[in-house]
Amino acid sequence: MRKLDGEQILMRIFIGESDRWEHRPLHAALLELFRSRGLAGATVLLYFAVRILRARPEPAERKKFAGPLWRGFASAYLLTLANPPTILFFAGLFASIAALSTFEQAAVFALGIFTGSILWWLALTSVVAGSAAKLAPNVLVWINRLAGLTLIGFAVYALSAVNLRALP
Repeated sequence: MRKLDGEQILMRIFIGESDRWEHRPLHAALLELFRSRGLAGATVLLYFAVRILRARPEPAERKKFAGPLWRGFASAYLLTLANPPTILFFAGLFASIAALSTFEQAAVFALGIFTGSILWWLALTSVVAGSAAKLAPNVLVWINRLAGLTLIGFAVYALSAVNLRALP
């Protein structure tokens, strides 16, 4: 890594929703530039990290978004089923099981996977929904800070990997 000598100046640039460059939102133009340079993933992580770090949960917001538990479960479960790596994993798993067993055994195995997945997502959505409503706003702020700092760590790692690839 290059070392900077002499006096340094820290510059921060704040971008608002209304900022534009060539009739486009400035954040979109910057992301396109960063994507062309191989920095898009890290910048998206940094964007979400900053948004999470600045978020201040309020009890009124939590009540506004609260809905039936089955809706949270259904959306999480369907997103998991639509995830391409999940589809490929289970397709390979079921293909290998089907070759080694009878139809009944494969059906029981598939039913077991399905039941286990449903129980996992029911437990997960129940815990998240129950804890979010009971946690004090200052605890949620600290959870946001921890999540934001974790994302910043991943972004720094991604940026260092891009810089290492750029070296001759």
